Amino acid sequence: MVTKNQFMRRAHRAVMCKFCIRQWRLIALLIVAAIWIIVFPVWSNWVTKSPLDAELSLFPPGSIREEIEIRIPERYRMELKFERDGTEFNQLKKVIGASNICLPGEECSTGVPVPVRWSLTNSESGAVVSSGLVETANANGWSRAHVSRFVDLVQVQPGKYIFEADVTRPVPELADIRTRIVIELQPKGSTTWQVGAVWWGSMGYIFWAWPAGVYALVLLLWRAARWYRSG
Repeated sequence: MVTKNQFMRRAHRAVMCKFCIRQWRLIALLIVAAIWIIVFPVWSNWVTKSPLDAELSLFPPGSIREEIEIRIPERYRMELKFERDGTEFNQLKKVIGASNICLPGEECSTGVPVPVRWSLTNSESGAVVSSGLVETANANGWSRAHVSRFVDLVQVQPGKYIFEADVTRPVPELADIRTRIVIELQPKGSTTWQVGAVWWGSMGYIFWAWPAGVYALVLLLWRAARWYRSG
């Protein structure tokens, strides 16, 4: 025997099912937008995560050995990043490099050279897949936090590698400047679909997913309220 409460619950479920069937387009739009909003940032962060960001001593000359993961077959940029940390701009230009930021008639310093020897070894096979010995000089980028200096380009197949780097001679002129060596993507020179998808996906995330999700949710709530009052 069906009780009154059971009958009311069944009737309520039937009404909700009928409403959802009628509003399936809005519900589908809301689901797609919600998936984009939740999943895309996780995926894009996974794709664009820098494989390496480690401190490297210049005086005394240091070395590092770390296992890294290359996630996409993209061309990565290896750089030294010198922390500004209150060091005067002119001093940074002198010891790291002016990066062609010079006044007319001013001599543009290319900074103190830093020799870096590096290699990438496949973690499974033990084979060296890429290596270099670079006499780095000059700055190639400035920000509030650090000054960048280009070291080399790295492009290998996705997988896990042992990265090794060492400074081959002491650089006392940069002893007081904290230095890191990083491997990171260079979006402007990307060659893979993953980086393109991150770019266009970011545009869609900002200009489509959020507006579409809010639009669908608000309209669904409004229509549900009207449906409830009319029923």
